[in-house]
Amino acid sequence: MEELYLKGELEDAVVVDGFCGPGTLGLLSVLGGARKVILNDAWLPALRNTILNIKANSSLLGLKIVLKTRIIMN
Repeated sequence: MEELYLKGELEDAVVVDGFCGPGTLGLLSVLGGARKVILNDAWLPALRNTILNIKANSSLLGLKIVLKTRIIMN
């Protein structure tokens, strides 16, 4: 990911981070010019950290936050 960022290859990309943890790779993708970043994690504490990280950095990154959630119950 660092190499893609440094080479400018994230410009206008769509990035999916399926196990996003705190969302670091997604935020790097935004900095690299990705037009869309999808962050997903199955572990609720990780999602909370992701949301906190996005909120803390949103003005710096020029982000508009759109949260979509789906709860699946068995």
